[in-house]
Amino acid sequence: PPPPPPPPPLRRMTSRRAGGSGGGLMQPASHRGSAAFSEDYGNPVLSHEYSADSAKGAAGKGAPPLFDDRLPVPGERFPTRDEAATAAQSLKAAADAGPRADGSGTGLQSVVPMVSLMVTADHSPESPKEFERLRRQRCQPANPSLPLLLVVYDSSSGSYNKASCTPVFELEPNDPAAAARVTNSGKYYKNVRQEWASLVATPPSARFSDALAFTRSLGDLHLQAYGVCSMPEVFEVDMDALLAPSQDHPGANMGLVVLACTDGIWDNWQFDDTIRQAVFGIGVMTPASAAPTNPYMAEAYADAAMPPGTSLRVTADVEAAMGSTAAQRSADALIAENAKLAKANFGSSADNATGVVAFLWR
Repeated sequence: PPPPPPPPPLRRMTSRRAGGSGGGLMQPASHRGSAAFSEDYGNPVLSHEYSADSAKGAAGKGAPPLFDDRLPVPGERFPTRDEAATAAQSLKAAADAGPRADGSGTGLQSVVPMVSLMVTADHSPESPKEFERLRRQRCQPANPSLPLLLVVYDSSSGSYNKASCTPVFELEPNDPAAAARVTNSGKYYKNVRQEWASLVATPPSARFSDALAFTRSLGDLHLQAYGVCSMPEVFEVDMDALLAPSQDHPGANMGLVVLACTDGIWDNWQFDDTIRQAVFGIGVMTPASAAPTNPYMAEAYADAAMPPGTSLRVTADVEAAMGSTAAQRSADALIAENAKLAKANFGSSADNATGVVAFLWR
């Protein structure tokens, strides 16, 4: 049989605000619709009544809820006690694992964390819930089943004409109000997790053509007139539950690592690999034998606590307070490993990378 076709290329989107190959430039639209439209930045008119009930999916025929169901709803606790107990047992198993094969370390380097949690909602143009929100908030006058914003896969040619790009979603022919289906017809991958490069873009009738790689953003007043939203999805994580000792292993201590990073890091990693890197110092391109003898998290237990009321006002204060801590060493190692990955994946077009590492424990 003939060999399978090669996978689509991996490219960095020229800009997270993607107006085409030139990035975020607002180019005059080549085609103007005949219908009058007011780009009311301050108070856009909604096509449909938007309420808490509609946000949870009560409106529409089989339409999905608008909130990301991976995240807790207000008042719901995460994780469950069973999930917290599983994490505690994982740490206990790591402590019981003994030294590594070469006789060094504590054995923690060989254990993969059992529980990881993505604490940001999916606001990509491929999110069915965001597509549903967009078409409820501002639909096409001639077709209420479609949002006024174009939701498309980016073109590998970098064309400004986003109306000619492949749509991300297709509707059920016999029930266009039902949940739309992702076409999965992208042209190139935007990261190593093989997620398609996708955009929301202004319709041809807009005064200026404009596009963005997210459905929610701060300050994008032009696109907010068409449905891009500045409202975040906010939820609470019960830290007491995450750090609660296991009833089966009362001697186990729970620890957490929190990673807050830009796309210049997330584009190059599988999510679980970043946890191994931050906690154990085991990277993707760096072998485990080169990892520190003691995991960064284990060393963090010995770091002195900052006095109450400590204020970090300028960079020098941060460096003085954090320069010798395990969290800073972990962050430095993450950035160094990411630089290798970014060069291999994107070459000279690699995105800027910023990362914050925090260790928490009881």
